[in-house]
Amino acid sequence: MSSILLTGGGGHDGQMAPHQRPLGATGAPNTLPQMQVQKRKCRVAVLISSIGSNMRALIEASREFDSHFEVMVVISNEPAASGLEAAREAGVPFVCCIPHTEDRVHGDMRMHKILEAHAIDLICCSGFMRILSKEFVSHWHHRIVNVHPALLPAFKGSHAIRDALEAGVHMTGCTVHYIEEEVDAGEIIEQTRIEIPPGTTLERLREMIQAEEHVIYTHAVNELARKMMEHDFPR
Repeated sequence: MSSILLTGGGGHDGQMAPHQRPLGATGAPNTLPQMQVQKRKCRVAVLISSIGSNMRALIEASREFDSHFEVMVVISNEPAASGLEAAREAGVPFVCCIPHTEDRVHGDMRMHKILEAHAIDLICCSGFMRILSKEFVSHWHHRIVNVHPALLPAFKGSHAIRDALEAGVHMTGCTVHYIEEEVDAGEIIEQTRIEIPPGTTLERLREMIQAEEHVIYTHAVNELARKMMEHDFPR
């Protein structure tokens, strides 16, 4: 920053008065704050099919002071998904619906173009009830994550909570993992365990798991975002 030299009105000895000295000069008060460089945050898209409770948790977490990501896009494959309106109300910059298409690749390519246009770094599935095409998964390899309501590799599929309860296991949990072409088979990122007390109902167990999902998913996504930004992950 260049200094502005004021003329006239100096001290009696011909030197400038303290308040007239250039900023940063010896003995002068330097009250300008240090400029901080704002690091780029990881740009996240969330895919939903219904309420999108984990989407809401991610949006809230993205606004914490220590967040390394921001939710820029929300896409649903269901027009009636209440999560769409929730995302709009939360101020997500781009929210839309891409309904099911007979050709999965065609629908996924529409989604791909939107994600590319918004320079998305990471895709988070939040109850997204559509199997992504191998072409889409291949292009976004290790950039699509999901949270599953069981301790993978146990109890894969869409009825994991019911299956665990019916199996009579005493422990279940939730898993954050990368999405691969094979359903619920991607590399595990983080897991948390949940004890199933005797007499636990299906609805109660679902509530218990969902509460833990909100914690583990937001933590895992923030850590992934931090690592991606530290290594300047290419888009």
